[in-house]
Amino acid sequence: MCFCSLEVQCQATKADIVFVVDSSGSIGNENFDKLRQFLEAMINRLDVDPDLTRVGLMLFSDKITWQFKIEEQLTKESILKVHFYPYKSLLIDFC
Repeated sequence: MCFCSLEVQCQATKADIVFVVDSSGSIGNENFDKLRQFLEAMINRLDVDPDLTRVGLMLFSDKITWQFKIEEQLTKESILKVHFYPYKSLLIDFC
């Protein structure tokens, strides 16, 4: 991801990014859906690659649930294919 003017040459930077998402009952379905949309938009803007940007997703409520860890070194396409993750024992479509 690069936010540079046309006059500046940008290089991708290596990064490990873990998104930590509250999936507790106080969030609500509507806000959880907004979080899901935000995550999808962010992942679409990242240069996800095992050699550049690695991404993880952890949900927390009364327990911690890893949807995927950075060590899995998933591609952007693989991450966006994660169709379901729980919210208050419901399954919500990621895509």
